[in-house]
Amino acid sequence: MRHPAATLARIAFAKNSLYGPISGADETLVTYACHLRALDHDVTVVLLYPPLPGDVFLRRLHQEGVPVVILAKHSRSYDFLRRARRILAVARQTVRRENPLSVAASVPVSPRSSVKWRRTFWRFIVRRMAMRYHDRTRAHFAEAGYSIVHVITPDSGAELMIRAASEAAVPVLYHEMGTPFHMPELDGAYRNLARVTPLCTRIAALSPILAKQWTEYLPHRAEAIVLPLLVARPRRWPIPRRAGGAGPVIGFAARLQAGKGPQILIEAFARVLATGRRPLLRLAGAGELTSTLKQLSRRLGISAHCDFVGAYDSREGCAVFLQTLDLFVLPSFAEGTPNSIIEAMACGVPVVASAVGGVPDILLPDAGILFAPGDVDALAAALIRMIDDPDLRRQMGLAGQQRYDAVYSPEAALPALLATYAEVRDAVLVAG
Repeated sequence: MRHPAATLARIAFAKNSLYGPISGADETLVTYACHLRALDHDVTVVLLYPPLPGDVFLRRLHQEGVPVVILAKHSRSYDFLRRARRILAVARQTVRRENPLSVAASVPVSPRSSVKWRRTFWRFIVRRMAMRYHDRTRAHFAEAGYSIVHVITPDSGAELMIRAASEAAVPVLYHEMGTPFHMPELDGAYRNLARVTPLCTRIAALSPILAKQWTEYLPHRAEAIVLPLLVARPRRWPIPRRAGGAGPVIGFAARLQAGKGPQILIEAFARVLATGRRPLLRLAGAGELTSTLKQLSRRLGISAHCDFVGAYDSREGCAVFLQTLDLFVLPSFAEGTPNSIIEAMACGVPVVASAVGGVPDILLPDAGILFAPGDVDALAAALIRMIDDPDLRRQMGLAGQQRYDAVYSPEAALPALLATYAEVRDAVLVAG
């Protein structure tokens, strides 16, 4: 049944492309689109470039009957650029394996100036490529009859999508997934975004803290509104627990890169093991630090207690992983509102996380423990507290599950999403 607040004819989710299971923004877009389609709303996903063959998110969209429009189906330049970046990424990983420099601090192999130049070059090329499709994108938005274009994340296609939809007189909701206190490598993307946010009908953030911060950060005629994440309810799996005698299982799930803090977690975990406790650390994910982190665990003498399980590529894999855990940890240096924390809460798993971005809005004191980003001592202390108190873990897991039900479940988040669409529609009618 349709929500009474939304009488929209057509909803378009717009993005540069889909980047696979490492992308929280992709997960959010696909979850929104599939749930709206299940309620019989007319939803289309508009991508500038095609994802890689076999992309898990594209497969989900097709399975749920969500149409996908790709504006530049045969872009040889984009395909060449994507292949070149993958080759360079593999080459950098090889250099890291052969030159494990300052693992704990994650010092890059390339000089900082070289890394900055390389990122600036890629952003310039990708933006110029995207703008070549401006007229095609504007024509599509003008002809398709969309009632609203919902743009998620400041990827290289966001600026194009917002400009084109605005010129086609289609209302635009820009939905920011991150934090204005982002990692330095994202500076260029947000400078480009700031050029077009005045063209948006509304800007939304994921929590009250982030809405206030984005209102101050991005130029716009109105305050950012709050639109919480919708996280699909995980399926329960009958997973046998480990035999008695072993310590609790601590889990991490994110890209294995410096900004997510896995090196901090491994250092804190080593300090926990040094006290005689015997938990297991299970890390899910892939990334440029994979081999470096394995080397760190061996150097610290804890590799027997560290389980690198790789990246899961489905909702089922996520649910299975989380349901093997007694505690979930996300020690990031910068975040918006991480899907992984909400997914853990949905599974009744207590959380320890760094107090960055919108995390304090998600993780209330009754559902987990916050610590200052990069503080190894504080993280180790939080782990020890959780390991030693199974009743506390149980109580926090239950509190987190209740908060998921009240704020982030489909039953709670879909009405908020549809009410936001109605607000965007009404704002355009009033302005007109």
